[in-house]
Amino acid sequence: DYLSRYCGPTTDRALVFAFSGHGGRGDKLVSRDRKSLSLMNDILRRFVKHPGMRRIPKLFFIDACRGSNKITKSLEQTVKDFEATTKGLSHEEGNFLIAHATIDEHVAHDRYWMHKLAKRIRENLNVPLTKILDDLAGDVPWQQQPEYTSRLRGSFDFRIN
Repeated sequence: DYLSRYCGPTTDRALVFAFSGHGGRGDKLVSRDRKSLSLMNDILRRFVKHPGMRRIPKLFFIDACRGSNKITKSLEQTVKDFEATTKGLSHEEGNFLIAHATIDEHVAHDRYWMHKLAKRIRENLNVPLTKILDDLAGDVPWQQQPEYTSRLRGSFDFRIN
């Protein structure tokens, strides 16, 4: 597997994975060659279980539709679905944050969230990432509801040392 072959222990502060494209219900992402990938099984688990990356935060920013519905669904089921999916990860493996442009089964609108997120990070390098994401939720079109789940150990900011 690629990570085992090419990635050893890292001295980086974090891994940042940004995806802006098409997605589907649940954690499905659609690759450029139109293959469906599972964010949890095909991407996230490879990083969180890799010994060289266990100690660093892994940040996943996903700007993609997660279905075709408009915002009306209760957030309660979305949280339950995510908790069930990530339940098997140990504390050490769980040092990650996943932020989505919208909740499960709903549409995201044309990269607007990702552009706003990048702008907020550039302007607030010393601000905790979770605060940036909370503030950003009020900045996106009313037709979508961004969400994130954090299993980070401690606070994370993009401050340049």
